[in-house]
Amino acid sequence: MRKFILTLIMTRHKLKKTTLYLLLTGKKTSSILVFGYFNQLLPFFGLFRNLRKEDYENALMSLKKTGLIEEKQGFLYSRSSLEAPLDLTEYPFLKGYPYSMFDQELWGLFLFSLQVLSEKSFKNAQYLPLSQDFLTGVKIKVWLKKNHLQEEKILMVKEEIAQLNSQLPKKSANRLSQLWQGHEVLGQVPAQIYPLDKMEGYLTYYHDLHSFIFFLKQGNYPLLKDLLQEKENSVSQTKKFLTKDSSLSQLQRKRPELKPSTLRDHLLEIAILEEAQFPFENFIQKETKLILNDYVKNHPQVIHWDYKTISSTKEMDFLSYRLWQINYLSEVRK
Repeated sequence: MRKFILTLIMTRHKLKKTTLYLLLTGKKTSSILVFGYFNQLLPFFGLFRNLRKEDYENALMSLKKTGLIEEKQGFLYSRSSLEAPLDLTEYPFLKGYPYSMFDQELWGLFLFSLQVLSEKSFKNAQYLPLSQDFLTGVKIKVWLKKNHLQEEKILMVKEEIAQLNSQLPKKSANRLSQLWQGHEVLGQVPAQIYPLDKMEGYLTYYHDLHSFIFFLKQGNYPLLKDLLQEKENSVSQTKKFLTKDSSLSQLQRKRPELKPSTLRDHLLEIAILEEAQFPFENFIQKETKLILNDYVKNHPQVIHWDYKTISSTKEMDFLSYRLWQINYLSEVRK
């Protein structure tokens, strides 16, 4: 953890201590997501849900004592001129936000479905199921019945799995396939494949899981996708109503049960998640756009702007302000 935190600080230079901890442990608020987006930390969102505050503070204290970082007014700064101890570019498919909110559940469901289909293809009903969870078992049974998964259809699922596996990075596919379990095939557990006690192994494990989810979402795998679906939440419900012609007032009418502040938080989250498709122009007020288009000419460090400072002389809508920043960064980072 010490090496990982040092790498984040060295490659970002300035990070807010409390917000970084909340991001790593998966606390989802619009302000934390914006912090993660601005500092390109969202790949690591929620990857350390069990990280204790005490352990986090101890890691920071150790780094301060060795003179590698310093803390000023709640912000962490790098004091090292050395190369960062970890190369985080080795994990291009890490997507802690949003995948960390459902990656383990989805992967577990996939492994269980593999076992069930394998045993079913050998007409064997006497085996110890991977999962004893009642709801997981129900999901599998409903999926089997809905899709009439008998011999021919089982072959179609196997073809989808083979196709999906072929799209993954080769090393990721090889490692993940060693976790599969089926008829007379005893899969290994993650700790046998990945050195999870080392940060590199831990990040590799989640990188592989997230590459699986990424290519599943991108490809045409109707039978697998029918089973491996993330749960709907309030944000995803708002997203269903969002079109290229949507306005704030229209969305409020379609989601009257939401407080205006909650709807604004939803829009920020969707803008971060779907930056390439989000209709920014519909939600950024013209006055705010003009002000910020002019302000950025002399203040290009957008992620360090302070809303109170800018709005103290010129009134502007906060949602428009944040969306303008997200839109600007999405363009310059292309």
